[in-house]
Amino acid sequence: MRRRASWRSVLPVLMGFVLVGCPIGPRVKAGANVRYQRIQVVGDAPRGGMADPTIAYDSTGQVGWLAYSAVQGNMKPVGGPYIETHIARSTDHGRTWHFAGVVNHSTDATGDLSAMKKGTQEGVWRFEVPTLVNDPGDPGREWKLFAHNYFALKNKQQERLPMYGWISMQTAHDPAGPWSEPIPLLGSGKNPPAPYNHTRIDIDSLSKDVADVAFYTEPGAFQKNGVLYLSLTARHPDPRLVLLSSSDHGRSWRFAGTLTTPRDSKDLGFKLLDASAIAEQQGRVFLLFCGDAGRPMHNGTIIVEFEDLAHGRLRRDANGRLAIVKTIPGQGPEMTPAGAGQAAYSEYNTAGGLVMAQPKLEMLPAFFQLWSTGQDLVGAGGARSAR
Repeated sequence: MRRRASWRSVLPVLMGFVLVGCPIGPRVKAGANVRYQRIQVVGDAPRGGMADPTIAYDSTGQVGWLAYSAVQGNMKPVGGPYIETHIARSTDHGRTWHFAGVVNHSTDATGDLSAMKKGTQEGVWRFEVPTLVNDPGDPGREWKLFAHNYFALKNKQQERLPMYGWISMQTAHDPAGPWSEPIPLLGSGKNPPAPYNHTRIDIDSLSKDVADVAFYTEPGAFQKNGVLYLSLTARHPDPRLVLLSSSDHGRSWRFAGTLTTPRDSKDLGFKLLDASAIAEQQGRVFLLFCGDAGRPMHNGTIIVEFEDLAHGRLRRDANGRLAIVKTIPGQGPEMTPAGAGQAAYSEYNTAGGLVMAQPKLEMLPAFFQLWSTGQDLVGAGGARSAR
């Protein structure tokens, strides 16, 4: 009989991380009989595991790249407090993945929190929730990676300070590297506060729809017809999903539209919608996201098709509610109180299908895990039969 770790012993540490996935709500049911395949990256084994998957294939569709948050460190019961971005390569359409390198590093630092009247505090800089995109029309910078780069206190609770952060961007000719130094690209109004207020673009100034946003997180990058798109979770006071676009390979950005509102969250039975990604299948473009019910349970990925990508509009029914194409549940037999759901998809990833984050208590300290679900975005089944 396998010994299960106590959830009560794990929860205090987990609250210091972004818990990947989407909480249980009335529109998403557990997949009790679904069997997914755990992803083991050959050559990489972060002590705390792997979270926040993002997948992109090259222009030929033959070589795939999986970027993910690597949770590092010797804290117990879950590894930490460091979170950085690692990348892996697949030449068999997601059947196997091999470690290709580290994109950025999480480091110790003394944070200047004078804007919070807390003086200086010891902590770490993290790169979390990465998103990878192939932008072939930008020679020498054909690959781009965006992440939430923020400060967290180095204490038992690993208190996150997301407003002391920004959306960073790195570029490379080859995903295996070398990668550029992270650029502090996107900020929000007064955040990050001094002395870290060096972001190039203030998203809040781009539209009155986001003029009151405190910070942005969970970026989801996509490229279509030479235009880059970036979905984001806008936090406080009214959480919503929004979309930016860039016609000059990420040098400048415009506000494309508000994707979801607090009413959408309420209609689906959640407190907020989060962890978005954008993916394409059979020429159709979809938004993948999770719902947050405000309790430590997560379960599944919700998929809605875009009606108008350029203007940030999703398909809705006659009553104005989101027209859900499909929900992909967490794996029932493997479920833990942290659940599952944050996902990434490429139609070239035919041997693995949609990749989902789902923590697993039995694998402590490597609590965070990634899974190949075998699912696609539109079919009743998937890219292959899940087992």
